Amino acid sequence: MKAVVKTRLGDGAVEYIEIPKPSLSPGQVLVEVKAAGICGSDIHFYRGRYDAYLNPPVVLGHEFSGTVVELGEGVDGLELGSRVTVETHARVCGKCIFCNTGQYNLCMQRIAFGYGTNGAFTSYVAAPSNRVHELPKNVSFDEGALTEPVAVVHHAIVDRTPLVPGCSVVILGPGPIGLLTLQMVKLMGAGFTVITGLPSDTKRLELAKRMGADLTIDVMSEDAVTKVRRFTREYGADLVFETSGSAQAMRQAIMMVRSGGQITRIGHGAGEMRIDLDPITVRQITIQGTFSHTWKNWEGALQEMASGKISVRDLITHRLPISRWKEAFELMERQESVKIILYPEL
Repeated sequence: MKAVVKTRLGDGAVEYIEIPKPSLSPGQVLVEVKAAGICGSDIHFYRGRYDAYLNPPVVLGHEFSGTVVELGEGVDGLELGSRVTVETHARVCGKCIFCNTGQYNLCMQRIAFGYGTNGAFTSYVAAPSNRVHELPKNVSFDEGALTEPVAVVHHAIVDRTPLVPGCSVVILGPGPIGLLTLQMVKLMGAGFTVITGLPSDTKRLELAKRMGADLTIDVMSEDAVTKVRRFTREYGADLVFETSGSAQAMRQAIMMVRSGGQITRIGHGAGEMRIDLDPITVRQITIQGTFSHTWKNWEGALQEMASGKISVRDLITHRLPISRWKEAFELMERQESVKIILYPEL
């Protein structure tokens, strides 16, 4: 079968090559990939910016859906032909304090699809059956492939952020995670919502308006901090979600949030950053990180998608065969897309 493989560390080094079809270990199922989403992290892997996480040669891609075509020894609860999506956690230890308390997303031995082990930019994936979720009947394969970013946001907001109905929310970054964060906070009862972006994000900010954002700000043409404070009677926002991974955005978040407010950082990738800690202390600001997701977040995400409360359809701007992966990556790098779905060529 053909696959998009990161062959070595460093910039580039991605090839579309033939690899063996995976065989199953006990407890695994073989999933025939029907649709795979491109995540921003895939571009970072492509460009060598996330080399510390890579285990090359490895098939990229961790957002996907498909059909169960083979059951490994000891698998219960799934049937041949089941329409499914799969968590990013290919392996966890199952024994540590995190695994034993349901926080296996934090397992120090966690290995993830698409960079720790072979992922979804191919035709078949061997997956642990206890990380496989059946798709509701009214959730398509394209939508199912995007369950993962919805689960990320579900964990960040439902599990990690105390959102009081009517509160003011600022979201920094109108990428897929930012746009899904907007939908989720609206669903949870947020009041005034703001989303910020760059001049290259014009179309994404327009989409944010259609999704219900009360205010969008181009941070290069307007003073975003001043504008947020003006619309919040100078207090600042109750909650700020930093989804871009930008160091400058994180500094803005500290200036935008009200005293006693909370910043939840979903984005990552900025590396080291210089931040003045004194405002965090004297204004009693809470800053927290949030990472990945667990079983309940995937089930919650699927329920919200099936009910229509969260929609990923408008995020999908392009659909391409996996053989055109490079074209898709270039669209992502030029920020001419929101989400791209790739289809394997069987």
